[in-house]
Amino acid sequence: MAVIAAAEVEGVRRVGSGLEGIVGRQYPKATAQVAGGRARVRLDIAVAWPVPLGRTAGAVRDHVGARLESLVGLTVDAVDVTVASVVPDAPREQRRVQ
Repeated sequence: MAVIAAAEVEGVRRVGSGLEGIVGRQYPKATAQVAGGRARVRLDIAVAWPVPLGRTAGAVRDHVGARLESLVGLTVDAVDVTVASVVPDAPREQRRVQ
């Protein structure tokens, strides 16, 4: 759930198909510690360049916490976000005048 919620944030990119996924460089990825209805989540994400890293990490932290609380019913004590990779933004389709 945390990975899906992180990917919903603008600027976060899914990275790591094929060999990258096999060697563990697939983003976003998450680990969670859950005890007694409370959770702590650690997320590693890939962000598109030139998106502001701090603002994006903050948006991921807020969004993931809110989604986990509303969808799973856990009290989220912390969401720690690490920007593990910065990737080029997908090229935009250019239109030509005909």
